[in-house]
Amino acid sequence: MKIFETHTDPKGNTLEERIEDEYIVLKNTTQTPVRIVGWILGEGFYKKDGSVSLSSKNRFVFPRQLTNGLYWEVQPKQLVFLITGSGINYITGGKKQLHFHWSKNRLMWNTPGKCIALARPKPDGSLVIVDHKPIS
Repeated sequence: MKIFETHTDPKGNTLEERIEDEYIVLKNTTQTPVRIVGWILGEGFYKKDGSVSLSSKNRFVFPRQLTNGLYWEVQPKQLVFLITGSGINYITGGKKQLHFHWSKNRLMWNTPGKCIALARPKPDGSLVIVDHKPIS
C-alpha cells in the first residue's frame, strides 16, 4: 500500500466545502489483495534521524466493515480514498474505489513540516510506518 495522492489544498467557498474536498488516496501497488483493517492513516512528524513517527492524535483507523456491513479488502491496483468530511463508507460501482469518511469538522492536513503517514499495527501493538508523504 502506498500513499498515491494527497489533496491537501482543498477548494471551496465555505469551510464545509473545503472539508469535503480534502482527501488522501492510497493505492494497492501489490499483485495480491491487502487487508488494511486496523491500519492507521494520520499525521506524522519527522524525527531528527529522518525517520517518521505517527502523532498520537489525528489518526483514522480503517474499520472492519463498510457502512452497509460488508467486509472488504483492497484489491490489486484499487484506490482507497479517505475524505476528511462526513459521509458513508462504501465501494464504488465496478469495485474500483473504496471511500471512507473521517467525519471531521475541520481541515486535517494543513500543518507544513509534518507528514501524512500510513502505519500498520504489529502483533505487539507497535506500529510500522508503511509509507509517508510531506505536508506542503
